Amino acid sequence: MISLIVPTYNERQNIAALVERAGKALALTSQPFELIIVDDASPDGTAEDVRRLAAERPWLKLLVREGERDLSTAVMAGWREARGDVLGCMDGDLQQPPELLPQLYARLESSGADIAVGSRNVRGGGVSHWSLLRRFISWTATLMATFILPGTLGEVRDPMSGYFLLRRRVIDGAALNPVGYKILLEVLARGDYRRVDEVPFIFDERALGESKLGGGIMLKYLAHLVRISIETREAVRIVKYAAVGLTGAFVYYVALLWLYATRHWPLPAAALVGVALAIFNNFVWNEVVTFPEARRLDPSTRALFRRMLAFAGFSAAGAVLSLALIAVLVGALEWPTTPGVLAGILAAGLWNFTTNSNLTWRAWWNRKILSRAAQPGGADFNPALAAHDLPPGKRLVLCNLCGSQRFAVLYRGRSTRAPDLDPNSMRCTSLEHGGFTNIVQCSDCGLIYQNPCDDDETLAKLYAGVDDPVYERESGGRVRTFGRLVERLGRYAQPGRLVDVGCYTGIFLEQARRAGWDVVGVEPSAWAAKLAREKGFTVFEGAFRDAHELPAPFDAVTIWDVIEHLPDPLADLKHAHSILKPGAVLALSTMDTASLFARLAGRHWPWYMRMHLVYFTRESMRRMLEAAGFEVLAIERHERIVSLR
Repeated sequence: MISLIVPTYNERQNIAALVERAGKALALTSQPFELIIVDDASPDGTAEDVRRLAAERPWLKLLVREGERDLSTAVMAGWREARGDVLGCMDGDLQQPPELLPQLYARLESSGADIAVGSRNVRGGGVSHWSLLRRFISWTATLMATFILPGTLGEVRDPMSGYFLLRRRVIDGAALNPVGYKILLEVLARGDYRRVDEVPFIFDERALGESKLGGGIMLKYLAHLVRISIETREAVRIVKYAAVGLTGAFVYYVALLWLYATRHWPLPAAALVGVALAIFNNFVWNEVVTFPEARRLDPSTRALFRRMLAFAGFSAAGAVLSLALIAVLVGALEWPTTPGVLAGILAAGLWNFTTNSNLTWRAWWNRKILSRAAQPGGADFNPALAAHDLPPGKRLVLCNLCGSQRFAVLYRGRSTRAPDLDPNSMRCTSLEHGGFTNIVQCSDCGLIYQNPCDDDETLAKLYAGVDDPVYERESGGRVRTFGRLVERLGRYAQPGRLVDVGCYTGIFLEQARRAGWDVVGVEPSAWAAKLAREKGFTVFEGAFRDAHELPAPFDAVTIWDVIEHLPDPLADLKHAHSILKPGAVLALSTMDTASLFARLAGRHWPWYMRMHLVYFTRESMRRMLEAAGFEVLAIERHERIVSLR
């Protein structure tokens, strides 16, 4: 089956024609198919039109996402719902002709390719009536991919394409974590494939609706490239290349000085020899340090000589480019000498790295090398890891949202190290960022969680022993934060009986009581529960589901920055639902792992830490709340006030 995903936002003017044309094109493949429209809650009524069209088309499906607007994550959401063994995506604006779909599928079948890309940059492809500015933006985006991810163009000439089909096995087990609108880059960086074929097409102008391309999208694209470069360690390769270039500059300077000043050679001859020695020095170091894979893949003397000639040629061309640019900037445009020379050196460096990494050492760029993006620790994590391979106090877990045992490792941590039994690692003010085991993503529903994690007994002991005096010293900002939360809670419920799960030292309880709520708390830390009781609050010590003496039913349950700590958040949410009155309110806050900061920071996001067991996006939070029996009234941005004292 073919499953084609079309992400949409405000595409009502195009959706009927797209469904009609895509349906006819997919039917020509003679394969069963489904067309899944993933709409990010378009205010123009796109989803309503899809529902109307789907009434007569059993192969048409609709997935509506609330609170998220991102093309790449929309495609991923559609792929998770898809049933096909061939997956694909295309834009919803009809700039990519649906009539190309039979050719893309035929290329997969006839050539044995793993990915078939609709390409503007191969013979027969192109763009229709783009302005010079639009062409420049597209060319610049491709050039950035070539520089930041060397070798991308060795696999596909149009890595910016959003129109392709692939075999499901390419992304099965891959930890895709895209930012922005170029999902193909993520697939190329993290997927498991051997062959990519391209099929030419003409990219049309948008006839109806408005373009979504803007400055924010372009910044996300650049950030996505940088993050992939860091996670694949291509950024390290760039740094190595630059360091080798500095050694070459030193060799050139020493040779020139010695020959000209000491041996009294003519300056042109001394400079020429200095350049030759610098090029030879740079080639040797790049061959050994920067691109060692090329030598391992093709160690023959002939290949070595070919790489040396190519490097010398590109480097000489870079030198000519540098001198020409300096002459234009300093001589013709009368730039100051220093900025002009630096611009020439930078241009030559960019030229040299781009050409040499993609052409001279193109053999190094192998699927196996770049596909390690999400596995910086080495081989793929085995989801069938036996329990006896884990240290005491650790356990493997299933996805808490859908129960699946299939997952891909997003960021590898310390899965086999015995856990630290210091309770203070679980403080609210803990700074032990990055101390996780493995951050994984469910292959079926996309939930992100830590696996393996501390077992229930270890967690209970750790949280019971927590003391956190820093938390109380920072109470000023927390009072203001919780005061605002009480005000927001008042929009949805009148004061009544309230239980705060994970109440800690009772700061929120105090703000809620001042607003007229009858409050109680639940807290696992003996130290925090004691402080809250000293403030006059009733606090049940232990786990939420074990607090059987709670005076239910309640008018409100609050869970502030706690749900990510719970080993079974779905069960706790169901328990919260069971102790609420009909029509009562649940309010909670947590980090958004789909936020731009989280996706750009990758494994270095500060909130990937041992005590956080489950990580939510707006969409996964909504689905878990609905699975627990709740109706979601609103998902809003949570603001926290902190003290810098």
